[in-house]
Amino acid sequence: MSDQSLRDILNRVVAATSNAVLAKLQSAEKGIKNVSFQFGPWEEIQLKLIDMTKNDKQRFLKFPLIAILESYPEKAGQRYPELTLQVYIMHHTSKNYDSAKRDAKVFMPILQPIKMEFLRQCALSSSFYGSIASNIQFTEVVNKYIGKEDIYKTSGVPFAEFVDFIHLKDLKLYLNPYIC
Repeated sequence: MSDQSLRDILNRVVAATSNAVLAKLQSAEKGIKNVSFQFGPWEEIQLKLIDMTKNDKQRFLKFPLIAILESYPEKAGQRYPELTLQVYIMHHTSKNYDSAKRDAKVFMPILQPIKMEFLRQCALSSSFYGSIASNIQFTEVVNKYIGKEDIYKTSGVPFAEFVDFIHLKDLKLYLNPYIC
């Protein structure tokens, strides 16, 4: 499958996710306009986020974000090719929040609803075969307070600002060859 085709499928899944959870997210944080989507290598995603920060119209559209790394294995030679994706669901945070405050302000009202709806929308998508949201396999890694204050310093973290995120590591989906 081409990266563009997968990008289009995932863009539709994220758009459906955004539509389904937007009202709930806005009740938790009024400034949320959408769930944003980025697909590509980390460096490209980071540069796009920096560019969005510099643009007055886009700066408020970048978070919450579902970012999916473009480099992914596709196990072919099966009736339903298996994709293994790295999915990051992230939202901005404050460097002053402790863990409990992050749970209360970011993880429970923002990131968890997005994660659950994203999995549901993957299961509903005709592009993926045999998925039931509760049966999609992945390892969940919670990351609190990742980032740096100054984008010009080199801290080794791939973000120009403070974010909390859930990494759905090695998320497995099966392509429906009759649709894709």
